[in-house]
Amino acid sequence: MDLKNKIYFEWSTFVIVLTIIVTLILFYCIYLSIRNYTNISAVATGSIIALILFYAATQIPIYLRYNADTIAIKHLIGQTKIPVADIVSIKKVEDNITAYSIRKFGSGGFGGYLGKFSNKELGSYTMYATQIKNLVLIKTTKRQYIVSCKRYNEVVNYYENIVREVK
Repeated sequence: MDLKNKIYFEWSTFVIVLTIIVTLILFYCIYLSIRNYTNISAVATGSIIALILFYAATQIPIYLRYNADTIAIKHLIGQTKIPVADIVSIKKVEDNITAYSIRKFGSGGFGGYLGKFSNKELGSYTMYATQIKNLVLIKTTKRQYIVSCKRYNEVVNYYENIVREVK
């Protein structure tokens, strides 16, 4: 794999600070539930918090990798693959396009802006962003994705060259 086709997600200061604060609070809640191990509801609450924290951590995007077949978003655990054959368009979008979005399921800053969102302009979309700038909209035949990508022009140009070669 060509390393120049691998782009690491850069975190905004807000996302870093929020992630640290929320993580510390959640770990403290888990600690309190373990300390009260005789109280079933405290242990259950601590277990639920631990599961939520684990799931959220697995969704944090690490890097975006692209090639002629796939755009892959590597998470802490697992990855999201977007087949190039399914892509209808890729374009840079204004940073404020997500401003009035409704979060259906996901995070609005803890570990990034992750999950399912919706707004009037875009409709339903999945976002993997660690900052709200340099946003790229990837439309496929089935879904829409928004990712933050500092080197967005490389991804957009790469995709446009592939489309040009096919035609």
